[in-house]
Amino acid sequence: MRPIDQRKQQQQERQLLADFLRTRRARVSPAEYGLDFGRRRTPGLRREEVADIAGISPTWYTWLEQGRDVQASAQVLERIAFALKLEPHETRYLLTLANVAPEHEGREETNAQVRESVTPAVRQLLNHQQPFPAYVLGRFWDFLAWNAAADQLFGGFATMSEAHQNMISYVFLRPETRSLLPNWDDRAQAITAEFRADCSQYAADPYFVQRVDQFKAQSPEFAQMWERHDVRPRVGGIRTFNHPTEGWLEYEQVTLTISNVPGIKIVVLLVR
Repeated sequence: MRPIDQRKQQQQERQLLADFLRTRRARVSPAEYGLDFGRRRTPGLRREEVADIAGISPTWYTWLEQGRDVQASAQVLERIAFALKLEPHETRYLLTLANVAPEHEGREETNAQVRESVTPAVRQLLNHQQPFPAYVLGRFWDFLAWNAAADQLFGGFATMSEAHQNMISYVFLRPETRSLLPNWDDRAQAITAEFRADCSQYAADPYFVQRVDQFKAQSPEFAQMWERHDVRPRVGGIRTFNHPTEGWLEYEQVTLTISNVPGIKIVVLLVR
């Protein structure tokens, strides 16, 4: 990567960190810390209040929110996370953006020219999940493989355009998905937050940024949800569908990872 590209990527990482801090700060009510609301131009805590609670310099915290080139230790960032009342998965996201999270060590470099593939063993594992729907998600949530039950549930992956063979595109850009998911708005918001958290290590990767920009340009709803900077872990749980031929379906979602294939996830929907 050329030095100028590296500098640009670092600037993007700092801006993502700044935007995340700003949106999380706006979420915290001053009353939670016994602070007087008074006259406030914006919701949430003031910058100097976050700095005071975290025990750091107000100027230094302001520089972080301005996306300046300042380095923060994990200890300082964890104090900021405490002040902003971040959940554990939000704290991990914050540390990852700042390149000090434990998982950042040995971080995988992405390459837009490398196409992800699924081994025969993984395909065999998918087929063994029958009659339960099962599919494979890649690093950027592309549908890489699926079994017959998943193909039936989701409306025929093989017949879809390649653009829709991605979870974000499938949810936001495929009209039929809105009727398939009875709680579409809630699921779309959750999926967006999970996508941001799951792909945090690629947050400033040029290829990932390009794909997100494409999704935002194609879907104003995705753009709006993305700008909230919400993050949440993939915790599984109940998934409901209003299938056009099978009617109301309810599953328990389980997500599996493969130790020797970074970024690949196997999602299985178990009948309750």
